[in-house]
Amino acid sequence: MTPGAACKRRGAAPESATVQVFTTSETLCRRCVVRCDTVVYLGGCVAAGCPSLYANERDGRTKLGCLHGIFTVEIDKDAFEAMQRTPGGFGALRAVRPPLPICQTAVDQAFEHRATGACINPDFLLSGSLHQIIVRMSPPDDDS
Repeated sequence: MTPGAACKRRGAAPESATVQVFTTSETLCRRCVVRCDTVVYLGGCVAAGCPSLYANERDGRTKLGCLHGIFTVEIDKDAFEAMQRTPGGFGALRAVRPPLPICQTAVDQAFEHRATGACINPDFLLSGSLHQIIVRMSPPDDDS
């Protein structure tokens, strides 16, 4: 059954979702003295309801992590929620694998002051930009 058919059957309106597109398989660039890393925002994972985000309880604490290993650390849920309430939010985690389309990503540049000219790998630098696609699921035609 297609998702649109499920919407029609339940009488619900077609759903829509906004996802990001990440277009490179690299997670870091070391081609010059500026060090660029792809970062993932855990707050984006939570807000998007990412199905790859897991919660694991250990020693009385709940840890959050990624099933696909996009980031490899486990974050304490209580500490994450406390940081999210601050003006700066929790912040970003370095991606060690290419992010999924649902991941909220950016490119973090360390030592940007060392740059002696234009970026020599602009494809990587632009890969962390926020590219959003709106996906609308519409009910199937009555002919089918």
